[in-house]
Amino acid sequence: MAITEARTRRELIVRRYPAVFLLLFIVAGIVSADLIHTAGYWYLIISLIGILTGFVLYRSKKESWAFYAAAVSILGFCGFHYLMPFTGEANERAKQLIAGNNLYTIYGTVIDWPEIKRNRTEFVIGLDSLVNDKLHIVQERILLKVTDSTTALQRGDRLIFRGRVYSLPPPSKKGFDYSRWLTLKRIVGITYL
Repeated sequence: MAITEARTRRELIVRRYPAVFLLLFIVAGIVSADLIHTAGYWYLIISLIGILTGFVLYRSKKESWAFYAAAVSILGFCGFHYLMPFTGEANERAKQLIAGNNLYTIYGTVIDWPEIKRNRTEFVIGLDSLVNDKLHIVQERILLKVTDSTTALQRGDRLIFRGRVYSLPPPSKKGFDYSRWLTLKRIVGITYL
């Protein structure tokens, strides 16, 4: 009797507040994608399985189970959508170019307002291309650190300069993880001038 009451109470809450229930699955998809470092296509596969399972359950007149399968599908899609900017062939190609530690002519645009620090200014640069002995089209972001407190560059300015693009520092296990913070801002490398 008590199990039946708890089940009906749970179903009543899900029926009365479906958005809150789905929000839990959205958050779970994003958090799991952030914590479990796996390829994004696994989340897309989970999403597709959830959609197909939900459709089959709905056709079988099991609407409540179909709703749960749709929620799992939303979890998978949110995890996939979260991982899209951080994975993929273009992102990996840019990281390989940066890992080479070569001197490049860098073409890009300042895409964010400068952040003025005590002894330096930081700019987020949207790369157009990197040129050493050949042209590499790269659509990623780097962090440009200028060793001067300057506001000579503003958002939208086009840049051409020579420099080395360094990889992000290794992830920190304690305290603030600077590498993760830069990755969440979709920055793949750091350049110093």
